[in-house]
Amino acid sequence: VLVGEAMKEELPAKLSESQKLRVIPNGLDIEAISCQADQSVDTPTEEFLTSHSPIVLGVGRLSQEKGFHRLVEAFQMVCERFENPGLMIVGEGKQRGNLEARISELGLNDKVLMPGYCNNVPSLQRKSDLLVMPSLTEGLPITLLEAMGVRIPVLVSPVGEMPAVLGHGEGGYLLPQDCDIRQLGTHILDVLNDGHRESKADWSFRKVARYYSVEAMQKNYGELYVTVLGDAP
Repeated sequence: VLVGEAMKEELPAKLSESQKLRVIPNGLDIEAISCQADQSVDTPTEEFLTSHSPIVLGVGRLSQEKGFHRLVEAFQMVCERFENPGLMIVGEGKQRGNLEARISELGLNDKVLMPGYCNNVPSLQRKSDLLVMPSLTEGLPITLLEAMGVRIPVLVSPVGEMPAVLGHGEGGYLLPQDCDIRQLGTHILDVLNDGHRESKADWSFRKVARYYSVEAMQKNYGELYVTVLGDAP
């Protein structure tokens, strides 16, 4: 049993083509995620959220492959179109110093918040207008599934399993392959101005509930056990 389709590529051909191979994604406790999303956040974060609009959110390790340096650069275009937007980048990593230096160089200190590690990402997601994942590489990040579970619009790179999970655009927005900073900024603005954002978020919620919930995982494992026991001598 594998937890994602992309893992098949890491297996020898003989195993990846086996009829005994199953893909059963890890399940998300959607009810618990929803309860988390209703919780309050710390005072500095709450003040930032209430004093800026729209809020663009990035979540993940502060490393080169997550693409947050591109997100900071592209956010300048958002600042040109909106009076007082906010960018929040949640996480820790070796790129923090570089990101903070660039934010300062661009004069964005009052519009960008980097609160570090957060143990309640769903709450931040529900209070934001858009989650952007401009990653260079990904598998199937739990952050994306959580965002789908709280119905926040998402804009992601076409890497890993993210495009398939989002129905190749049915439940979210996909960046072009190898998009540059200007394209990233343009797509962020397009999504923020798109009146269909909520319908896409509703589609993604139904998708995560049907295929990536704890209940779906239990059902799939139950069916697998019945099959295995039925084949046993």
